[in-house]
Amino acid sequence: MKNDKKLFNTFSGVFVPATEAILGAVLFLLLPGLVAEMGLLRSILIILLSHTVTLSTAVSLSNCVTNLNVVGGGGMYAISRRSLGKAFSASIGIQLYIAQSVSIAFYSIGFIEPLQPILEKIIIYKQIFGHFDILTQKQIISSVLLFIFFIIALFGADFIVKLQMIILVILGVSVICVFTSLFFPSLFLINGENVFTGLINLNGLDISKLTFWSAFLIFFPAVTGIDAGVGMSGDLKNPQRSIVRGTFIAISLTMLIYLAITVVYSLISPKLLLQSDGTYRSAVDLLNVMPFSIFVLLGVLFATSSSGLSYFMTAPRTAFALTHDNILPNYLRFLGNDFKKGGKEPRFAATLTFFIALGIIWIGNLAFVSMIVGICFLVVYGWINFSAFLEKISKNPSFRPTFKGNAFISLYGYFICIVLISLYDVFIGLGVLAIQIIIFLLVLKYKTQNKLEGVWWGVFFSIVNYLLKKLKIIVQGTKNWRPIVIIFKRYDKNLPYDQVVELGEMIAQNQGMVALNLINIDNHSKNNNQSLESSLQDYKYNIPAHVIEMPKEEFRDVVLSIVQSSNVSGLQANSVLLKYSDQIKIDWADLIDNILSYNKNILLLKAGITTENAQYIDLYWFGRENGNLMALLAIVIFNAYKSNTSYHHLELRVIRKLAHSEDFEQSTLEMNELINRIRLPGKILIIPPDEKSFTDTVLELSNNAKLIIMGLPGTLKKEGIVSIFKPSRQMFEEQIKIFHNMPPVLYVKAASILNLVDND
Repeated sequence: MKNDKKLFNTFSGVFVPATEAILGAVLFLLLPGLVAEMGLLRSILIILLSHTVTLSTAVSLSNCVTNLNVVGGGGMYAISRRSLGKAFSASIGIQLYIAQSVSIAFYSIGFIEPLQPILEKIIIYKQIFGHFDILTQKQIISSVLLFIFFIIALFGADFIVKLQMIILVILGVSVICVFTSLFFPSLFLINGENVFTGLINLNGLDISKLTFWSAFLIFFPAVTGIDAGVGMSGDLKNPQRSIVRGTFIAISLTMLIYLAITVVYSLISPKLLLQSDGTYRSAVDLLNVMPFSIFVLLGVLFATSSSGLSYFMTAPRTAFALTHDNILPNYLRFLGNDFKKGGKEPRFAATLTFFIALGIIWIGNLAFVSMIVGICFLVVYGWINFSAFLEKISKNPSFRPTFKGNAFISLYGYFICIVLISLYDVFIGLGVLAIQIIIFLLVLKYKTQNKLEGVWWGVFFSIVNYLLKKLKIIVQGTKNWRPIVIIFKRYDKNLPYDQVVELGEMIAQNQGMVALNLINIDNHSKNNNQSLESSLQDYKYNIPAHVIEMPKEEFRDVVLSIVQSSNVSGLQANSVLLKYSDQIKIDWADLIDNILSYNKNILLLKAGITTENAQYIDLYWFGRENGNLMALLAIVIFNAYKSNTSYHHLELRVIRKLAHSEDFEQSTLEMNELINRIRLPGKILIIPPDEKSFTDTVLELSNNAKLIIMGLPGTLKKEGIVSIFKPSRQMFEEQIKIFHNMPPVLYVKAASILNLVDND
């Protein structure tokens, strides 16, 4: 969210809301009982382990936020948005908003827990609410409190922050009261027994049925309040500085307070901390002497109310940021507006937040919803840690945070969040993850046009770069040949997609690497380059494609230059795929001869017409020198067609036309042996010698083919003791004319013999 005036500094904008959210109801209501059951040693371990999660998350946050010039509104969502991209961060942001909204309901309930027994003693209260059960009473009062929070939130963040300053003072006095109670141990009695025994409860109760991890999960939500401070990112004068300093100071101070108060609680008789019904006595019950009791009670009430108010500031700002990033559906765009024109407070979002929290209060099963909220926060914290880890390991040159955090700290934070989710409930965790994936896929499809953003490119680049370097030291065996193909075709704005593109996509689909070069040989000014690239983006190729500008007819030179150019990845292309076009006035035979001299296989496609009832892919075999490459390409293309249900009927035929000197039976045995050795998924068709020319045979047999694969026309010329293939311009042009009305023909010429099996 963009404000004309940034309101808050480190203390008011980050430290205060984070500290008050962490020092919530757990400190006064649950921690005494946990210390009684666990003892001092295990309680300290729980506190330290819990804080490692928030400390690692704070390190990751600091890494990410100090790398940004502009943070913007939205807190953790805004920070993850820059690293993980729009689609993935959207799934985090929506979960974060729901968790923040539901947290308001829990703090409203937490406010009323210690207050309800006191209210029951008031006659007017009993007359109005006495006929309701306890749960309904708490829901009614919590709803009233929630409405008060809502009204306060409508006044704006400035008013809430001023109110939180007062609350911080009261909360500080409450904490001091707990500490100073040690100096007056004889004052505090329960059933005539002194609360303070003078002995340290090191190991907890022997009869305790509470496990270490169960106690950990009860305590852990207390330390997740750092989001309350980070969520104010859009309202800070210097968010990069304030988020880092405010978050670390809040975590450090509250950890010391929790550790110190745990020592105080360990000096209390553990049997007195547990009531007869198995519930915990709160600090309000234990320190039951004025003025201690009243200040501790005020501390509980103001701590929970402050936490609720903190999330009433952050949740609407998260929704506001999601709206302005065009994440939410169009019918929710009103969440990005204020009630008054030109206003900067997310009051419509605050209204929606109020109704979500109100619904949660009246659900009744708050324990189950509390678990889901805890898991949602852990998911968010986990991805914040993981995004910082990815930024580090991807070695992105643009990732230069001023805060230097170790990548393994972030990785630890990610894994500990995953472990905690599993400890809560692995199935609910999987459910939350499934919802996140669904949100991610929906945003990816409808809001980002299936394009991933953020750190992912750098991560994949690093992985691919590492693997490509390893490929250089690995010998490619005879069975591991892969087509690495460069395609060249003339660019036509009116027909950017045609048969040569389809062929390239099929090769890429079956373990090949293909790049498409669309050569524009029309005259265009530089001003048209951008529009030309934009028009290319209108068609979604399944292979990398770009337009090459060529102001003059230099098709031959451009192709040869690119074929010879170095490859940054270290993987040189082994094949060149060209689309024949009579509109390109060059000597095709000369171009092909030059490419072969660079040790590149030639694949030349003559476009053609296919019918819907095309039955075959026909491969014309003339020997292993060229046939091995044709066979491998036929397998690749045939498998690509067969993966499409529309082409399940296609068959692959290997056709061999015999010369008069060749024996039919012997040739049949040789071809069958070859097919079996290379496991070619096709049938053999041997054509006995006759008076028909080769072209007449092709015209007769393959007029109903989907694709015809054959060797490139040419002659073998003796140069010393070596026979060198030379493309025949005359034979080539004649055959192109003869096959003009035939299906597509892929002419193939191998630069060298390719082994199909190990012992070839």
